Amino acid sequence: MDENGVYKHMEFSEETCFKGIHLLHVGIGAIIGFVFLFICLIVVYTFFETKSIDNDPEAKTDNSDNVQLIIFKIVLIVLFDFF
Repeated sequence: MDENGVYKHMEFSEETCFKGIHLLHVGIGAIIGFVFLFICLIVVYTFFETKSIDNDPEAKTDNSDNVQLIIFKIVLIVLFDFF
């Protein structure tokens, strides 16, 4: 933050946060993030084996835990990277 209370980048002081090209960069990054989340969810559902083995106690009967774990990991990555 500079003396006027405007958020500025430390290395590139001519760039103001959330104005001009920075706003475009944030928008494109958010869109790509949602596309990545969508692709991850498709992969999770695609590679899930629906036929469970009765004798195997570790056989998956539900995929919701895996989906929740993937979403949680992606949210943590986004929070760690941007905040």
